[in-house]
Amino acid sequence: MYDAEKEAGYRPAKGRNKTLYFKTPIMWHRKRKKEEHKMRTKTISLKLPLSVFSALRKTPVEFSDEIRLTAAVKWYEMGVVSQEKASEIAGMNREDFLLALSKFNVSPHARPANC
Repeated sequence: MYDAEKEAGYRPAKGRNKTLYFKTPIMWHRKRKKEEHKMRTKTISLKLPLSVFSALRKTPVEFSDEIRLTAAVKWYEMGVVSQEKASEIAGMNREDFLLALSKFNVSPHARPANC
């Protein structure tokens, strides 16, 4: 390690093929594996008649997105999940989820007493 790197506070982190230098403001961390950053998911399937999609004029992907959003909004309204968790369930960022709440006439501020 060069003296300039030592002075700047850089610390070596051992990699497979080479030494990596990186700095974080509070403490040193090893680079995390890609698997640690991936969200773990579970797939569920529903058997629906094909006529449902034509009646609703939606593709299966649009239908599944709408089901996820509807479930997230309802669970948020009931106080089962937080805004952050509901937006994760809906597959959108928190800002978009808050905008989607107005579509369902649910206030982003009203919470049940049991929360």
